[in-house]
Amino acid sequence: MNFRKLEQLVDVRASITGHKTKQFPVVGIERKEDIALHHSLTKMHLSGSNAEGYANYHVYTLGWPGIGYHFVIEENGTIKWCNNLDLRTYHVGNFNNQAIGICLSGDFRIEQPTDAQKQSLRHLVEALKIDLPNYKRTLGHNDYPGYARKQCPVFDWKSVLASKSIAPITLENSTHVIKKGDTLWEIAAGNHITVAKLLSLNPNLDPYHLRIGQTIQLAAGKNREVIGHATVLVPFLNRRAEASFNSKITGAIRKGQQLEVYGIKNGLYDIGSLGWISAGTKYTRFEPTISELPNGILRRGDRGEGVKQLQRALNTVNFHVGEEDGIFGRKTKDGVSRFQSVYLPNEIDGIYGPNTKRELERRLLE
Repeated sequence: MNFRKLEQLVDVRASITGHKTKQFPVVGIERKEDIALHHSLTKMHLSGSNAEGYANYHVYTLGWPGIGYHFVIEENGTIKWCNNLDLRTYHVGNFNNQAIGICLSGDFRIEQPTDAQKQSLRHLVEALKIDLPNYKRTLGHNDYPGYARKQCPVFDWKSVLASKSIAPITLENSTHVIKKGDTLWEIAAGNHITVAKLLSLNPNLDPYHLRIGQTIQLAAGKNREVIGHATVLVPFLNRRAEASFNSKITGAIRKGQQLEVYGIKNGLYDIGSLGWISAGTKYTRFEPTISELPNGILRRGDRGEGVKQLQRALNTVNFHVGEEDGIFGRKTKDGVSRFQSVYLPNEIDGIYGPNTKRELERRLLE
């Protein structure tokens, strides 16, 4: 999917508020022919004028299964991905089956979208027009039959989409270094995010004991390499603060949610700012992102990116070697030997070479 490559995209599907029992029906992405544009009718500077605030209102006040939009574009250009594209969410009545809903934060009766929002809207619509197999049109909420009375989305979105799109933006101030006198509230307010969001992006942060010189995340990191995607197979799966089954439970992820995985440690997947989840095959289905395996020979004592690629591949095919630290030590040699004992029984030497590479590639593609 092209939209997943956008640098300003943040996947909040697993963390955003959802109803405990209700779910949006699956209608299939092939039925999605429209992109429907909305504004939130909430002023940008208000604390709840974001995807999380809209989700809370839709679930707790309206009783909906979840947030009604597929995407929310916030003031600084962040694109929050809130729902799978194949779901019938609630945002344009009788046309929900066929429409992908995009909401821009703001009350555009009295204010205008920011340049960052406009640019993100162009990028997102351009990507979705490619990703939706039966795409036909983009409309404002009030363009749909029966909704002409709606003051939504109000702004001149046609001119925005007609403008020449420039290279995808990278959010400014993706990190902040703690200075003397800083408080989480001041950091959040100065970067147009909530304290709750700051804490979700920094699960190990102690809000009462900030350390001068400490670096915290202001946006979901895009510089980390995704090694694959994990789909939750059970009704609810606990999220943990650290790579340990004994660590604090910070929340849960619902069945069917797909998450980007950045690594594996102690039998848990690293899912970025959301923390860690079990890597057990009973709980999650893992689909690796196939990356090039190193050439040549690797043995105990070697170090570097090639060793890290080997460790990642072994972890992916369940010959676990622990942390992917780029050091070919005892655990990595043991992992290679165990793999060879299954797939190269006549070549069990714990040394990575062309034959081991060939068999690893085959297992990764299964």
